[in-house]
Amino acid sequence: MFLGLDLLGRQRISVTSKVHCLPLPMPSAILLSALLAGSAAPQTESYELKSPTSTLRVMRDADGSFGLRLDAQTTQFEQKAPLAIEVVDEEGGTRWVYGGYSKVNVQKGGLECRGEVASPNGTRFLFFDQYTRDSDGFQLKRRVEIASPNSRDVGFGSRFGLAWASPKAANQCDILMPGAWYGDNKSVPPKAFGANSNFQVMMYRGDRLGLPLVAVRDKTNGTALVMERVGGSYSTFTGDSGSKRLIDERLQVGALGLLNAGNLEPSFSYPGTEDERALLGPDSANGPRFAPRSHPVKTGVTHQYTLHFGTLQAASFAGLVETTTKAAVERAHTPLIRTDLKQVYRASLDLLSAVIQPYNGTVSVPFQVGIPNGEIKDTSMQMGFVGEAIPCTALLLKDGLESKNQDEIERATQVVDFWVQQSPNASGVPKNWADFPQLGRVTWRGFPTHLRVASDGMQGVLQAWQVARSHGIDKPQWLQYARSFGDFLSKNQNDDGSWYGSWNFDGTPHDRFTNASTHPLEFMVELWRATGDIKYQQAALRAGEFCWRTVHLPYSYVGGTPDNPNVTDKEAGVMAVKGFMALYDATGERKWLDATKQAALFCETWTYWHDLPMPDNNTNQVFPNGRGTVGLSLISTGHAGVDNFMAVAPFLWYRIYLATGDKHFLSSARLLLHDTKQVMDWDGKLGYKYRGLMPEAMGLSTNRGRGVAGWLPWLTIVVTQPLVQLEQTFGSMDIDEIEKLPLKKRQSLSANYGKTRGF
Repeated sequence: MFLGLDLLGRQRISVTSKVHCLPLPMPSAILLSALLAGSAAPQTESYELKSPTSTLRVMRDADGSFGLRLDAQTTQFEQKAPLAIEVVDEEGGTRWVYGGYSKVNVQKGGLECRGEVASPNGTRFLFFDQYTRDSDGFQLKRRVEIASPNSRDVGFGSRFGLAWASPKAANQCDILMPGAWYGDNKSVPPKAFGANSNFQVMMYRGDRLGLPLVAVRDKTNGTALVMERVGGSYSTFTGDSGSKRLIDERLQVGALGLLNAGNLEPSFSYPGTEDERALLGPDSANGPRFAPRSHPVKTGVTHQYTLHFGTLQAASFAGLVETTTKAAVERAHTPLIRTDLKQVYRASLDLLSAVIQPYNGTVSVPFQVGIPNGEIKDTSMQMGFVGEAIPCTALLLKDGLESKNQDEIERATQVVDFWVQQSPNASGVPKNWADFPQLGRVTWRGFPTHLRVASDGMQGVLQAWQVARSHGIDKPQWLQYARSFGDFLSKNQNDDGSWYGSWNFDGTPHDRFTNASTHPLEFMVELWRATGDIKYQQAALRAGEFCWRTVHLPYSYVGGTPDNPNVTDKEAGVMAVKGFMALYDATGERKWLDATKQAALFCETWTYWHDLPMPDNNTNQVFPNGRGTVGLSLISTGHAGVDNFMAVAPFLWYRIYLATGDKHFLSSARLLLHDTKQVMDWDGKLGYKYRGLMPEAMGLSTNRGRGVAGWLPWLTIVVTQPLVQLEQTFGSMDIDEIEKLPLKKRQSLSANYGKTRGF
C-alpha cells in the first residue's frame, strides 16, 4: 500500500468488525493453541491483544491492508496507516508516505505485522513490527529496513502514533511531557514548547524530557493515552545543534509529542525532528521553529526502537502524573551507581574549608569557583538560593566543632556574625548579597530580597545557632536575627495567607506575585520549633492553606527561583515538598502529606532516569567523561538546561516512604542518594583541584555536555544536607544501612524528627 499524502494526511477507510481474538493470558482453544505455537495466521479481518485497560485490534481495511484500533473503556483510538516515513530527496524536498500492514502473523504472546512503503523515487522501506502485552498496556518493537535505495533519496525518518477516533484537540486535554508540558501549560514562557497548543505538529526530543513519554488525558471522561520510548540508545554527535536539517546515522535520539490536526495523535518520531516549537531556530515568540533530523538512505541503516503505549482512567491530572510516572520509572530499570557517602561528605566539607576564606579582609563563601582548577571567580556572598552562604557556613561550623578545628570554627563564626551584624534593616527585610571590592570595604547589591533567598539564608542561621548550642555555645543574637525576618513575615502576610515574592529593603513589596508563598513554610515551622513562639506556626499554616488552594489543587508549581518567578519549574516542586512536609510535621494532618507526595512526584518527572552518553570530540564539555547522567534534572520550562538539584531529595523522599508505605519513594530515595553524585569528583578520579567541585548547569540535548564550568555553593548544600539529616535522624547516611532497622523503629525516628525538626 502506498499513500503520498501531506504531513498529517490519513486515508479513512471503513473497517469490518469480524474478530479473531488473541487474549492474554492465552485461551485453550485448539486452533489458537496451534497458532501460538508459531504457525502463520490466516488473513482474517481482525486480530486482538487484550490488556487490563484496553484491547488492541489489528484490522483489515477496505483496500486489504491492516491498520490499528485501540479500544479503551470510553474511547477509541486508531491508526489506519501505521507505517509512516518522511523522505528527503537530493534537492532537500521532503514528503511523508504512509501505508498499512500487508501481513499479520500470530506468534506466541503477540502479533507480528509486516508491510512496506515506497518513496516517489522507488526506495522501499520494510517494516517489521511486533506487538505484545506488558504490565499496563502494550509494547511495539519496530524494525525498519531499507530495500532498493534510490540515490535521489538522501534522508528518512519514521513515525508511529495513535489518534483519537473522533475529533479531539490538544486544548481539550491535559497533557504531560515530563519537564516540558503540564496540564494546560499556562505558566510557561511565550517561546516555550507547548506554550501554544494550537500548532498542528508539536514534537520534542526525548533527551529534553526527564522521562521519554507523552501522556494525554481527555478532560471530559478521564481517559488517557500514554506513549513512551522504552530503552534504546540516546547517542548523538558533537555537531548536533542548530535548525539546519542534519542527516546522520549517529542521531539516535527520538522525539515525542502530538499531531494536532482534528484528531489528536500522540506520536513518536525517529530520529528526533522537532517541529513548530523547537528550542532551536529563529528567536521568535510566536512563529514556527523547526529542527529537522534524518538518517541517511543507504543499505544497512535500520530503525530499531521499542515503544510502550496504553490507556488508563485518571480522575485528575495529578492522578495521570502519579500513575504514569511510577510506571515509567519502573520500566526504566535505572541502575544504582553506588558511591562512598562518607567520602562524598568529606570531599564537600574539605571544599568548603578550602574556599571559605578572607577576601579583601572579610571571610566570604565565594559565589563561584572554577572547574577544574579551583580558581575563585567571584568572591561575592549571597545568603541563600544559589549563593547559600549561611547554610554552607553552618556545615563548616558543624565540621569544625566536631573535629575541634579551631580555624574552621573561627571562620564560620565570622561569616555568621557578618550577616547578623551587617545585613539587618530596620524593616526586618535583610540585605542579601554582599561584595568585597577593597580591603575592609563591603558593598551591598540592590538585588531585592526574595522569599527564596531570605528563607534559605535564615534556615542556615537557625542551623548554625542549633549546632553551636548543641556544643554548649550560646549565640542569642543569631536566633534574634532569624526572628527578625520571621516577625516581618508574620506582620506582612496578606489577608488570603499569601506573601509577596520579593521585598525592598525598606519593607515595601518589590514584586507582588504570590507564587513563592511555599518558600518560607519550612523556615517558619523551624523557627517555631526553635523559639516555641506559636505565631510562626500560625503564619505558616495560614500560608499553607493558601498554597493548598493555589499550588496543590490546581497542580501549579510555579516560580521556584527568583530569576524565573512566573514559570513552571522543578524547584517550585521541591519548595512545595519541603513546605508541605514541614506542615505535616507540625500538625500530623494527612492533607499535608498528600500534598507532599503529589509535589514529590512532580519533581520526579524532571529527573533523568536514563543515561545519555557524551559525544566524542566534544569541545567545551563540562560534564565529566565516564560518568552517568541519571539523577540530573531539568531546571525549568522554556529551555532544556539541567543541574544536580535533585540531590536534595533522599532524606525528604525517604521520610515520605516511611509516612505513606509507598515503596516507590524508597527506591527513588536510594537511587537519588547515590546517582546524583556522578558529577562530583568525590573519588578524585576527575582530577579537579577540590574533590567537592561539580558543574553548576549544563545541557544534555543539543550541544550535549556543555555548560557552566563553575561551582556555586548551592551544589554542596543539596548534596551534603541530606547526608547530615539522614545520619542525625537515623544514625547513618546510607539508606541501605538504615533499612536494616525494624520498620517501626525507622518510622518512630522519622516521627521524632518531625516533632522537633532538629531543634
